[in-house]
Amino acid sequence: MGVSFYSFGLFIKPMSEELGWSRGSLSLALTLRSLVNMVLGPVVGRILDRSGPRLLMAGGALAAGGSLLLLSQVHTLTQFYLIFGVLWSVGFSTMSGMVTTTVVSKWFVRRRGRAVAIAAMGISIGGITLTQLTAFLLGHYSWRSAWIVLGVLLLVVVVPLALWLMRRQPEDMGLRPDGDAEPGSTPAPPAAPAPRRWRLPLPSARKREERDWTLREAARTPALWMLLIATNLSGLAMSTLTLHQVPLLQDRGLSVATAAAMVTFFATGSLTAKLVWGLAAEFVPLRYLAALNFLGAAAAIGVLFNVHSATAALIYGGVAGFTMGAMPVVQSLLWPDYFGRASLGTIRGALAPIGALSSGFGPYLGGVLFDATGNYSIVLLSLIAATATAGVLMLLSRPPRAPAPRS
Repeated sequence: MGVSFYSFGLFIKPMSEELGWSRGSLSLALTLRSLVNMVLGPVVGRILDRSGPRLLMAGGALAAGGSLLLLSQVHTLTQFYLIFGVLWSVGFSTMSGMVTTTVVSKWFVRRRGRAVAIAAMGISIGGITLTQLTAFLLGHYSWRSAWIVLGVLLLVVVVPLALWLMRRQPEDMGLRPDGDAEPGSTPAPPAAPAPRRWRLPLPSARKREERDWTLREAARTPALWMLLIATNLSGLAMSTLTLHQVPLLQDRGLSVATAAAMVTFFATGSLTAKLVWGLAAEFVPLRYLAALNFLGAAAAIGVLFNVHSATAALIYGGVAGFTMGAMPVVQSLLWPDYFGRASLGTIRGALAPIGALSSGFGPYLGGVLFDATGNYSIVLLSLIAATATAGVLMLLSRPPRAPAPRS
C-alpha cells in the first residue's frame, strides 16, 4: 500500500525523462490497475466473507512483489502497462485498504474506530519509511534499483505476515468481536483493582444497535448510493493528489529531497490523523465526522496553490496529511456502521468496481490535463470541488433504517 499511495509519485519524473514517456502515459497505468480491480473487486469481497484473507493476501503479495522486480527491466510502455497495470494490480487488489479494513471491521464493533485506525496506520508508516528509502535509492542509484529493493521488501515482509496473522473472523476461532464473552457464559471473576490512572472513556455500547444487511437490502437504501458517491469523489481526489503532488512541487523548482520530505510530513500527519479520527469515530456520528474530514481535505488542497518554498511544502504536507490521510479510516468505518458485518465483504466488493474506476480515472485525467495545459491549476480546482461535494453529501446521508427481519 505504501508503494502505491506514496512512493509511485517519486518515479514519475525519472522514468518519464529516461524513457521519454508523458505523465499522462505513466498515469494510465493506474487506470489499468483500476480496471483490473473492477473485475476482481466483487470476487475478492466474496472470498473475504467465505474463506478469509490468509491465502488471498499471501498469493497477492507474491504477484505484487514479483511485478516490482519486473518493473526494473521495463523499456516500453506496453511492458509497463502489463507489469504494473495488470500483474501489480492483481496483487494489489488482494492487499488493498478494502481488504484489510473489512477484515478488521469483522473483528471489532465497539472498538472498531481505533482498530481500523491502527490497521490503517500501517499505510502511513509505509509512506514514511518507503518514501525516504525510495528517495535515497533514486538519488544514489537508479529507479531500476529502487524497484528491485521495494519488490524484495514486499516479498520478505508481507507474505510471511499474511500466512501467520490473517484470519476471517473471531467466530472461526471460538471468539467474539472485541474479545467479548459468549452470551450466557459465566463471567470471569473480577481482577484485583489496578492503580487509578487516567483512561480514555470508552462507550459501553454503540449509539445504534448494529444490524446486518444483505447486498440486495443495502442497494435499496438511499444511504448506500450517497455513501458510494461521496467516498468515490474523495477517493478520486486522494489518488490523484498522492500521484501528482510530487511532480507538481518539482515543477516549481523544489528538489526531489524536498518533495520526499513533504511526502514524509504528509505520511506523518496521516499517521496521527488515523488514530485521532479513528478514536473520534467511537464518540461522534460518522456522517458528521466524514463531512468534516472531506471539507477539511478541500481546504488543504487549496493550500497547494501557494506552495513555492520548502517550508511551505512541509507545512502543506502536514496539514494535508492530517485531513486527507484520515480518509481511508473514515470511509472504511462508514460501511460497517451503516450495513453491519455479515455481508460487509460482499457489499464492499460489489461496489469496488466503481471505486476502482474513480481512483484510476482521477490520476490519468490529472496527467492528461497537465500535458494539455502545462500546469495543475485545473486539476487542483477539480479536486477541491470533488471533496467539497463529498462533504455536503455526507451531511445529507442518514444511516438507513433497520431492514425487516428475515425469516
